[in-house]
Amino acid sequence: MKSNTILTYILGASLVLGVWFFWKQLQHERELGNLAPQLAPANQYHATVQSLIMECAEYGKKSPDINRILQPILNPGSNTAAAPTAPATAKPAGK
Repeated sequence: MKSNTILTYILGASLVLGVWFFWKQLQHERELGNLAPQLAPANQYHATVQSLIMECAEYGKKSPDINRILQPILNPGSNTAAAPTAPATAKPAGK
């Protein structure tokens, strides 16, 4: 009889936690639904900027003078503005 009571408490706690988790999920979905209209203009802006970058890259193929300006935008990992480094001198091998 004692184990039946413990199982009833565990089942009750599981039910309460299940309802609580369901309620929290519902609140998060409502919040996400409220944020969705703000996301659409941001996505449109991103698409517009990407289109402009691609058009600039195409223009750079016709007029290579602009590539110097477009380089940081098209290849953000390469830093062409850094000063060139001096070549390393070879050290003689030790004994």
